Amino acid sequence: MIKKIGTILLMLTILTACAQHTATDDEVLYLNVDTTGLEKYSYKNGRGDIIIPDDRYLQVYTDTIKTIGFATRGDGNIWAINTKGEELFRAYRFDNGPDYVRDGLFRMVDENGLIGFANMEGEIVIDPQFQRVGSFSEDLASVCQNCIFEKHENPKIGKLLQGAFGFIDKTGKMIIKPQFDLVSRFENGKCKVWKDGRMFYINKNGNEID
Repeated sequence: MIKKIGTILLMLTILTACAQHTATDDEVLYLNVDTTGLEKYSYKNGRGDIIIPDDRYLQVYTDTIKTIGFATRGDGNIWAINTKGEELFRAYRFDNGPDYVRDGLFRMVDENGLIGFANMEGEIVIDPQFQRVGSFSEDLASVCQNCIFEKHENPKIGKLLQGAFGFIDKTGKMIIKPQFDLVSRFENGKCKVWKDGRMFYINKNGNEID
């Protein structure tokens, strides 16, 4: 009886290992770079099947796609793509590439330029709705509500003319109401903010602290 149970367990282990191997071959994509002329980028699965051809994207930002990766056609949009080669949504552009993942989330944009958040499973967790929003830090992200900024060649750094900054949580709920002229990000439970020409620190309840 013990021998029979041991045999069954061994078979289950082998089947599980095979299933895991097959999943890896089917689902994980590996970057292939053709350098014979102008660099071309394609993605293959573990069996060598081409899933994303080399004529689709001008530049890629991910060498191994386990859940999602990022690529651009060269039209200014950076796409989040899955292991089937499907384009899911546009990633927010930051530092000449896709937005950094912070606290498990990164920014994405819709066709109107409104910003939301997604995770590395390719799921949009906060719908695009913000004109300007910072990355998450310690589970909070700064947002600017009803904001109008001074015109600047880089719209991300134009001076604030109207509106105020507050903070949302990872559900998109406003936790600290918009009231600040400028904010940084939370570190060790506090955040540097500016209001009416004065700089001070607040806690996660939005209260001023020393």
